[in-house]
Amino acid sequence: MVAQTTDWLGVDFGTSNSAAAFLHQGQVRQVTWAGADGSAAGTLPTAVFFDYQSRSMQVGWPAHAALQDGEEGRYMRSLKRVLGTSLMAENRIIGGKQRNFFDIIPEFLAVLKARAESQSGQVFRHVVAGRPVFFHSHDPARHQRALADLRECYRLAGFDKIIFVAEPEAAAVTNRQHLRDNALGMVVDIGGGTSDFTLFHVPPADPGGAGRAGRNSPAGVEIIASHGARIGGTDFDSTINFHAFMPKFGKGQQLTRLFSTETLTAPNTVFWDLATWEKIPFLYNAQTARVVAEYRQMAVNKPPFERLQQVLERQLGHDLAL
Repeated sequence: MVAQTTDWLGVDFGTSNSAAAFLHQGQVRQVTWAGADGSAAGTLPTAVFFDYQSRSMQVGWPAHAALQDGEEGRYMRSLKRVLGTSLMAENRIIGGKQRNFFDIIPEFLAVLKARAESQSGQVFRHVVAGRPVFFHSHDPARHQRALADLRECYRLAGFDKIIFVAEPEAAAVTNRQHLRDNALGMVVDIGGGTSDFTLFHVPPADPGGAGRAGRNSPAGVEIIASHGARIGGTDFDSTINFHAFMPKFGKGQQLTRLFSTETLTAPNTVFWDLATWEKIPFLYNAQTARVVAEYRQMAVNKPPFERLQQVLERQLGHDLAL
């Protein structure tokens, strides 16, 4: 018998968008938000905006609107891509105080939790959390660190019990009732940060008389294999940005060597970071400003680097990416 109500919250913390759902009176209810046009939306952009004046954090669509309206503050997106990296614990002054991603991600998840509790009238202490098959497909140790980071973020957000489910496997289980016995299927989940694949089999009805009832449990689907790669929509964004737009800001331009007539090509580090969603906020610092000022001084063609300085000074990296 399926419980009518539980204290478990289901969360899909995505690279580009996030969602949550809960069981209420035997029915799955998705948490809704006021979307960009004011209508109810079932997903929330995985983005935050720290307002410089109020020192408050806005989440989702309001964060996106604050950026587009040109409000003074720090915009951050693709938070999930930072899991398992050294950036997680790197402290920066954000919103008027020292913060790192162990502060920011739990605060985002806590907003999801609070919204679900407001709409359900329940308190959620446990979470079933979706995750990619691999956070880092070519680095098993980093993948495990990412899992540990995310578990800690859920704990800090107020969850006592955390269960992870690979996202394509969850999709296979969810859709099993629509498939015939002995069906062989594949889930293809191409997201903002990862692409995941699950091959599964739907076993036949129980000849002992249980019929198809067994398909109402996870055992009703046999997961044959799951795999994934750390490539998704944000990688295409970065590649297009880097190759099509960064040349307007100095990528590929020549710099004069000190005490020499020879030239060298401007290093790509700043341009890669400016083209990468999760790294853009970390360029707004004095060290990067000094480096770019040196590039401008050494440049054979100065206008592209002048434009780069303006983008960094005015913190327009995310506007450019959008």
